[in-house]
Amino acid sequence: MKRLVTTSIVSVLVLVAVVGVASLAFTSGSPETMVIKDFSGGIEPFAAPGQTFVVAGAFRIFDPGDDNAPTAIETISLCVAPTSTLSSRYISGLRLYVDEGFSGFFDRRESTLLGSVVRPKLDDCDNPVTFGQSGSLFILVPNRGAKLFFVVVDIASDAPDGASFVLSFDATASDGLRGGPAISSGFSAEQGPPVLGDTLTIRATSGDAETDVIDETPNVTAKPGTS
Repeated sequence: MKRLVTTSIVSVLVLVAVVGVASLAFTSGSPETMVIKDFSGGIEPFAAPGQTFVVAGAFRIFDPGDDNAPTAIETISLCVAPTSTLSSRYISGLRLYVDEGFSGFFDRRESTLLGSVVRPKLDDCDNPVTFGQSGSLFILVPNRGAKLFFVVVDIASDAPDGASFVLSFDATASDGLRGGPAISSGFSAEQGPPVLGDTLTIRATSGDAETDVIDETPNVTAKPGTS
């Protein structure tokens, strides 16, 4: 099984702040397969507690087509990145979609569900949530083509305000997979970290699914028998 090599490209605005981070994974030498964090704007940067079908990650896998063969993906793995402050126990549902319309924005009518997990255990990257099976074809990336993947989550109603959620995205490919082509473009044998997604922040009082918490406790001294 072969994994990706990842580099990070950081765009810095002089005298102000870091304005963007691009995660790029590719084979060594002449890249045959590339995985990048998507920048089309499909990510929802904020989510309210209890909100469902939140796009927490979008990733593109490319095949530049140097070998005239598609890339055969066998597994895609997900876990919580070290920079995340939200425990996965606040993620009540996880779904992996592939975009068929390639508009760059998630639409269930234009996307195919590849798998889902209820109450996923994402905190251990040594044992990530994995879609697909080692040695078998999960999905093909066409020669000189690309596939856009969306990671969609449900947020628990008690998720803490201000917590951040960052996903780690990893993929494996291999030649001669069961159900796949006779040959495929594979990933480099060199080891490297997976691609990290954008940050999703929990905001309890903002966003489309607005949530307000109001303390209605009266400011009085209770007496025996008071209700």
